Amino acid sequence: MRTEPIGRNKQRRFCDDFDRNALSTIRGAQRALLKKWLKDDVKRRTWDTLLKLAIKKCAEDERIKRVEVAETLTKALVACGAAILEERLEHTIWKPVALTWCDYEQLCAALELPTSTTKRNDFTIAWEAAQHVGWETSALADAYHALPNATANTRQAKLELLLKLNDWIHDKKSGTRLEFAIYAREHTKQITPTEWAWLEKVTNLSECGIEHHSPLLCFSGEVTTFYNLLIHGNEEAWLGTSAVMPRDRLFEYTQDAVIRSFKSGDLVNFDALKTLPTLFAYERYARTPARVGRIIDITHRNDGYGLTFAIDPTVPPIPPDQFETLLPLLDIDPKQEMHRTHWAVKHVDLGNVLHQAKMAPTPTLASKLRPPRVFISYSWDSQEHKLWVAKLAEDLYGFGVEVILDQWHVEAGQDLPAFMNTNVQNCDRVLVVCTELYVQKAQKQQGGVAYEQLLVTSQMMQNVGTTKFIPIVRQSTHQRVLPPWLAGRLYIDLSEGASYQEAVEDLARQLHNMRPPIPPLGQPPGY
Repeated sequence: MRTEPIGRNKQRRFCDDFDRNALSTIRGAQRALLKKWLKDDVKRRTWDTLLKLAIKKCAEDERIKRVEVAETLTKALVACGAAILEERLEHTIWKPVALTWCDYEQLCAALELPTSTTKRNDFTIAWEAAQHVGWETSALADAYHALPNATANTRQAKLELLLKLNDWIHDKKSGTRLEFAIYAREHTKQITPTEWAWLEKVTNLSECGIEHHSPLLCFSGEVTTFYNLLIHGNEEAWLGTSAVMPRDRLFEYTQDAVIRSFKSGDLVNFDALKTLPTLFAYERYARTPARVGRIIDITHRNDGYGLTFAIDPTVPPIPPDQFETLLPLLDIDPKQEMHRTHWAVKHVDLGNVLHQAKMAPTPTLASKLRPPRVFISYSWDSQEHKLWVAKLAEDLYGFGVEVILDQWHVEAGQDLPAFMNTNVQNCDRVLVVCTELYVQKAQKQQGGVAYEQLLVTSQMMQNVGTTKFIPIVRQSTHQRVLPPWLAGRLYIDLSEGASYQEAVEDLARQLHNMRPPIPPLGQPPGY
C-alpha cells in the first residue's frame, strides 16, 4: 500500500493493482453495505455517505458495531486496490474523507452487480420489446422513441415509468401524483423530483389523469371549522420541519362524523387534511410550548406517517399553562389526550379560539402556507459537482423547500439568461454555491456566473440589506473565499468534513423563517 500527500494536511492511500480475488474477504455485513453504497456513474463517494448508510435505521446500541463495519470495509477496499482513500489530518489523526473507485466496472462485476454493459444490454432488450406496445398517446410514443438518447443510467427507469403511465391511461385510472407513484413503484416517494420534471416535459400529466391534489370529500361544515391536533411525546418533535406520527394513532379521540368527512372506507383524504390549520402540541409532562402551522407533505413510511410541516410565524408559541386553559374550548380531553401521542381532527374553529384568547392576531389563520421557493445558482465545475448540487436540491425538497434547479427545469433550446433572470427575481431566496472555480469565474467575469452576478448585484443595489442571497460554501481550501458581491455575508458551509446533514437542516429552518424563541424580557435587578 502506498501513501502520497495531495495538499496541506491531506493524503491518499492506495494499491497499484486491483486484486479482484481479494474481494472475497469482504463478506456478510460489509458486502451488503458495499452493494448498497455503489451508485451508477459516481466514481467518487464521500466517506460520510458510507457512514450514514451504515447507521441508517439502526438501533442506538448497534451504531458502534455498524461504524466498525464501515471502517473495516474501507480498509479492505483500499487493501485490494479497489479504491483510493483520501484522508485529512485532524488533531493528529488521519480521518477518511472520500473514496474513488479504481475500476468501477470490475468492482460491479466482482460483486455480481449490473455493469454499464449489462445495463445497456438490458435496456436494449426492454426497449425492443416495447416496440410492440400500443401507446395511448403520441406524446408517450415520442418519449419512448427518444429514450435511446437519454442518459444511460436513467433510461431504463424512464422506460418503466412510460410503460406504467401507458397502463394507467389504458385502464382509465385517475388520481393524484401520490397515487400514481404507488401504482408505478409501490411507494409515494419512489418517483424523484427529477423524474416528475421529465414526465411533465414529455406529456401533459393532467390529460393522463394525474393531478397535484385530489378533491376534498364532502364536509359537514366549513373547512375552517376543523383543525388537526398533533400531540407528541418527544419534546423536540416540532422544533424542526419534519416528524413521524404512528400510523395506528390517526383519528384517535376524533368524532365518528368528523372521521367520515376525511375517510371513505380505507381511503384517507390526506390532501384534505393538509388544508387544515394544525396545532402542534406535546404531552403534558414535556412542558413545551405548542405551535400553530400547517402540514405541507405527508409520506407513508414503515414506522408511520412522515410529516413535513411549517410553523405560522404570526402566531407566537403557546406556553403550557395557557394551553391548559384552552383545552375545553379546543375539544381536548385533559385526562386522556394530554398523556398520549396521537393525531386527532377536531370540529373547532382554531383561529377564532386563539384570537379570542389574544394568542393570534386575527381569527383567520394563514391559509395553507406556500413552501419557500429557492433558486440554486452554481457553476458546472464537473459531473460530480452537478450530482452534488442535485442531491442538495433533493435534500431541501425533503424538508419542504421548493427548489428551482436547471437540471430539473430547463429544456433543450430554452433561453438560459431568461431562466436565470426570472428565477433570481421571483424566488424567495437564491442559494449561491461557491466553489473555488465559481469564485474564479466571478472574479474573471466568465460565463453564466458573470450574468448571474449582474442580476444579483442589481437586486442588492435596489434592496440594501436584503437577506435573499445565501452563500453556500463547498471548498477544499482551508480559507473560505466568496465572490466580491457576497463578501462579508454569513454563509452555510457544506464543504467536505463539515457536518452536512446538520448544516442542511439549519439551512432549511432559515428558508422556512424559523427562529429559536427569544426568552421573555426580565425585570431589572434590584438594589
